[in-house]
Amino acid sequence: MGGYLSNSGSQAQNNLPDPYIRWKPEKPKGGDVVLIPVDDSSHAETAFDWYVRHMHKPSNTVRLLYCVDMRYTSCYNLKGKDFKDELEEKKRTASYLSEKYYKKLSDFGVLGSVQTFVGSPGEVILDHAIRTNTSAIIMGSRNLGLIRRTLLGSISCYVVNHSKVPVTIVPCEA
Repeated sequence: MGGYLSNSGSQAQNNLPDPYIRWKPEKPKGGDVVLIPVDDSSHAETAFDWYVRHMHKPSNTVRLLYCVDMRYTSCYNLKGKDFKDELEEKKRTASYLSEKYYKKLSDFGVLGSVQTFVGSPGEVILDHAIRTNTSAIIMGSRNLGLIRRTLLGSISCYVVNHSKVPVTIVPCEA
C-alpha cells in the first residue's frame, strides 16, 4: 500500500526504521490514538487546530501523517522538472512539515508524532489507522469543485466511505 519515504528517496519496507518516524504503535493507556493526515495546505492546519481546541484530551496520542503521492509525478509534471527534482521537493516538504508539526505538538503540549509515507493517500491513511489502532481520524476538507472532485477523486470521501473508525471532516472555515 505504501512505504516510508527514506533519505535515499526510495521506498523502504514498512517495518524498517526511518528518520521521519518517531513513534511507538501501541495504544496509550487510558487514551485514544487520533490520526490527522496533513499536507502543506491551510486545510490540514485548520483540522489540527480544530482537533486541539475541540477534541483533544491529555491522555490521547496524535499521529500526524503526511502522504507523498508519487503516482502522477512523472506523467503530469507540467513544471518541467524531472523525477529526481520532484522527489527532492517532496522530501523537502516532508522535512518542513515534520518540523512544523512537531513544533505545533510541542507548543500545545500534545503527545504525538509526525510520519511520512509514500503511496495512495486514502489507502495509506486507512492502512495506518488499522496498524496503529486508531480511534478516530480527523481530516481537513479541500472543498474541491464538482469537476475537480470527479476527475481527481476526494481523499476525504474515500476515507469516510472505507474507514472502520469514526472520521471527522473539518471544513475550511472551522
